[in-house]
Amino acid sequence: RRTQAHVTKPPVGPTGGYATLGAAVTDINTNGLAGNLILELQATYVSSVETFPLVINVLGSPSNTITIRPETGATALSITSANTTATVDLNGATNVTVDGRAGGAGVSQLTLANTATAGVALRLINGASRNTVQFATIAGVNTSTTGGVVLFSTSTGVTGNNSNTISSCDVRDGATTPVNGIASIGTASTNLLNTGNTISSNNVFNFFSAGSATTGILVTTNTNLSNTGWTIANNRIFQTASRNYTTANTHRGILVNGGSGYTVSGNVVGFASSAGTGTYHDLHGSSDQLCRYP
Repeated sequence: RRTQAHVTKPPVGPTGGYATLGAAVTDINTNGLAGNLILELQATYVSSVETFPLVINVLGSPSNTITIRPETGATALSITSANTTATVDLNGATNVTVDGRAGGAGVSQLTLANTATAGVALRLINGASRNTVQFATIAGVNTSTTGGVVLFSTSTGVTGNNSNTISSCDVRDGATTPVNGIASIGTASTNLLNTGNTISSNNVFNFFSAGSATTGILVTTNTNLSNTGWTIANNRIFQTASRNYTTANTHRGILVNGGSGYTVSGNVVGFASSAGTGTYHDLHGSSDQLCRYP
């Protein structure tokens, strides 16, 4: 079904114009866009019908944007997998917004989750640019020191993963705790750096591994040349339970290592809730570095 300018809100779900988000992406790639498009998840939408990773590789533009959100009245929707790569994979996608609010207003009604320790809930890879994920719960259990619940990954081709925004989300644990909340590794090539990304106004919490260094927001790489020019602002980073290391390690709220041109401001590392109550629980056996920049 070709997307037309006057069809701005095709429903996705059992009785919708598209049965799955995957089918909608295929149609957009085949027929193109004729204006801004909003894909609304029906109240009866279930992600068990999707093929994972859910690869979103559509090339939108400022005048041809794609928004994915629950429809008005939908509650507690989720896109969840146990895929060892990713649940939602923004793979070269541009100008895509995932908005967890029903009808684009109110509180979050959408969770992106991955229950596999080798997978991530949300990955940006291969030049994903100008995308936004906002007002969603993003949950995962990834155990890799170079992974995260959200991962800005590597790129091939022309550009890195640039000018993306993660905003007003809860980035958190699943059944177990992930090693990192949000992580970026990038590609050590001048034209493939992950640049200009914004991490703002998120709650990043319950990241921990008893035997590994752990970080809430990690912007680093093995080469220290893969990221630059990020904005990390007004995030709250906390733990809701006590954590005990079994080996000596380092626990950080924010680690930025390598690159230049960063703006890091207004972040709160501490407490046991987003409301600023309780105590950031003792991390026995760790060297605590709440924030570290180049």
